Amino acid sequence: MKGDMALATADSCLRRVYGETDMSPRPERRAEWVHQEMLRRFVSGQYRFGERISVKELSAETGVSRQPVMTAMLKLSLGGFVKIRPQVGCEVITPTSSEITDFFLMFARMESLMAELAATRKTREHIERLNQTNQKIAMLPDTAEASGDAFRVLNRDFHSTIHAAAAAPGVHRFIVQQWEMADFFLAQADAFADHLEGAVVEHREMIDAISAGSGQLASQLTQEHIDNFCALVLNKLVLVLFPYRSTLSRAGI
Repeated sequence: MKGDMALATADSCLRRVYGETDMSPRPERRAEWVHQEMLRRFVSGQYRFGERISVKELSAETGVSRQPVMTAMLKLSLGGFVKIRPQVGCEVITPTSSEITDFFLMFARMESLMAELAATRKTREHIERLNQTNQKIAMLPDTAEASGDAFRVLNRDFHSTIHAAAAAPGVHRFIVQQWEMADFFLAQADAFADHLEGAVVEHREMIDAISAGSGQLASQLTQEHIDNFCALVLNKLVLVLFPYRSTLSRAGI
C-alpha cells in the first residue's frame, strides 16, 4: 500500500500529459492556455517546418485577444518551436540536421542518466507500471491516425515512470521541457509506424536492465533507444529538409 501511494504521489508530481491539463480559457490563464494548445498542435503535426503562423488569425480562431496570444508565441520562441521575425511575424522553425542531432544528443544523455538512477532506486511498483505501459503500447495499431495521440500519452507515461523511479526531480524538470520537441520532430518526420515496433522491443530491454539493477546497461540501452529514434527522424526528414540532397542521392551522385 505504501508503495502504491508513493508511486501515485510521484506520478502526480512528474506526469504532465495532454488531456490532463486544464484547458479552460480563464482570463488570468489565457496566454498559458494558448501555449498549451499550440504545443498540442505542434506534437500532433498540425504545423510544419517553415509554416507561417498569424497572430491575428490565431486570436480570431481561439477567441483570445492578441496580447495573450503574442505572450504564448514568445514562450514558444524561447522553447525553440517558432521564430519571431520583426515586420514579418511568426514562423515555425526549420532546423538543420546538426541542430536535430545536437538536440537528441543532449536528450539521450539526460534520459540515460535517469535510467541509470532508476536502476538503483526503483521499486516493484515502478517495474510493474513500466511493464503494463509497454504492453499497452504494443497493442496500439501501427498508424499515426489511429494511435498517434495514444502513443504520445503512453510513451510519456513510460518515461515518467522511469523518472519517478530515478527520484531526481531537478533533472526531471529540465528533461520534461524537451519532450514536446522530441514529439514535434517525430510528427514532422511522420515516422510513427516505423518507430512503434522498435520502441516496444527497446523499452522491454530497458525494463529488464532497470529491474536487474544494472545502471550502466540501463543507461547504455536508453542512449541507444534515443539514438535510434534520432536516426529514424533524420532519415525521414531528408525529403523535407534537404530535397536537393535527396535528389542527388536518387541520381547516384
